[in-house]
Amino acid sequence: MLPGIAPVIGGPANLLQIDTANYKATDFRNHNVGTPLDWEQADPSESVTLSITNSGAVSTKALEASLASSGIYTLFQWNRSASVSTDDQEVLALYEPLVSPSGSVLTLQFGPSLKTLYTPTANWVGGGIGRNGTTNSSIRQATLNGTTEVGAGNFTWAANTRYWTRLRISATRQISRKVWADGSSEPASFTTATAASTAWPTAAGLAAFRIGHPSTAPSVRLHFISVAYNGNTALAPNQI
Repeated sequence: MLPGIAPVIGGPANLLQIDTANYKATDFRNHNVGTPLDWEQADPSESVTLSITNSGAVSTKALEASLASSGIYTLFQWNRSASVSTDDQEVLALYEPLVSPSGSVLTLQFGPSLKTLYTPTANWVGGGIGRNGTTNSSIRQATLNGTTEVGAGNFTWAANTRYWTRLRISATRQISRKVWADGSSEPASFTTATAASTAWPTAAGLAAFRIGHPSTAPSVRLHFISVAYNGNTALAPNQI
């Protein structure tokens, strides 16, 4: 545990292991099985099923998100992350795609107001293990009118395998991302891209995931998520 950071331990009223102004983190062990209390659908046009499960969890529980059909791309957001005025934030997540990667999208992202994604002011930025054409991994920036690839790298991934993503955004419009398989070492350096100023959010906002698949109903299991603000580094499980 980091000095000066007291853990939050308890039942449904205290869902996080760390909950301070600069750090929030959970491995879902304090959640009850069933509907999560602090996650919700952010995309008003599609439907995603969210549930806390103890099936296949790294700790005792995990958050599972699934869509009912193919051809759907939707968002679900963590309401315990903060929609704050600073856009210097970092998120660290351990997640497990449960479908074939071909053509699928699975990205971490930030948005100032993800519930209003389809309004002109609701831009978001993100990066993770997703696909766009033949690219296995990309850094994206999106506006009301579409998605722009602002940085990309090749990362071969597979279903039913756990991966880490560390995503950082800064006030200088830098989007930085690392992706690595669980059990391997975290890369020393980020893949970094500079976003277009015309589409940069006014604040980083809530952390969320975007999932979708053109031919298979997609699902993902989230095992751990941690967010840090004001230039701090998101905490890993061994730090909480």
